[in-house]
Amino acid sequence: MSDVEHTDRARADEPFLDPEEDRMLADALVKARRLVANLEEQQRELLASPPTDLEPEKLALGKFAMDKALASARRMLTALEEALVIRTKADEDPQQDINHHDN
Repeated sequence: MSDVEHTDRARADEPFLDPEEDRMLADALVKARRLVANLEEQQRELLASPPTDLEPEKLALGKFAMDKALASARRMLTALEEALVIRTKADEDPQQDINHHDN
């Protein structure tokens, strides 16, 4: 769906997202939460029992990569949660400016 179609629907007092888009957002949130939880669990396991067969440099690089992956997944989850808030507000007040929001 194009930005023009979204703008036209918002002006017509219709929900900003159609049911399919709602489902996609909900699915993305479920998957992002699962990803963050899985990465957090893997990180806990690695910190509790680090591999002993890796060189210290490789172990440090692996920990760094895990930290970056987890931070990225958390940012994605935060963005999706913010999108849900914006979407909910757009349905509650279709006249609001959906491009301007306070977090």
